[in-house]
Amino acid sequence: MRKNWLVAGILLPFFAVFFAFQIAPLIWILVNSFYSQTEEAWGLANYTDILSSPFYLQAIRFSLDISFWSSLYGVIIALIGGYSLRQLGTGRLQRFVLSFANMTSNFAGVPLAFAFVIMVGLNGFITEKIWRDRRVQHLLQRWFDPDIHLFSDPSGDIAALSRV
Repeated sequence: MRKNWLVAGILLPFFAVFFAFQIAPLIWILVNSFYSQTEEAWGLANYTDILSSPFYLQAIRFSLDISFWSSLYGVIIALIGGYSLRQLGTGRLQRFVLSFANMTSNFAGVPLAFAFVIMVGLNGFITEKIWRDRRVQHLLQRWFDPDIHLFSDPSGDIAALSRV
């Protein structure tokens, strides 16, 4: 019985942080989504605005489109990679690949998106320092299209795919 209380005491900080950063904001957003600040009343006005606005519907469609395609590409790459890893056997190369994959899997989501914006965003390091350098620009134009930006359709798909 004492062991159960010890385990509960150890897990209590985890559940407190989980509630404070996951559950409480979710409840706050859910409850306040029914309050319209323009009408200053409770109701479904926010949902009506979202579902009747072409801008919001386009944003939702693009978000679902990027999610679908990046997930599909990720599954295909994962199947090929998993099969290849299985064929390697239990040697040093397989252990290295597994260790590398486990280490790099921590660099996903928000840190990866932030890194993309910092490096190749509209004012990113590569965009500002390398791409806009006149001496380098004529060399890069042979291989890269200067009109492709991080937030455009094909580049956004590549950025989303790289998190897989």
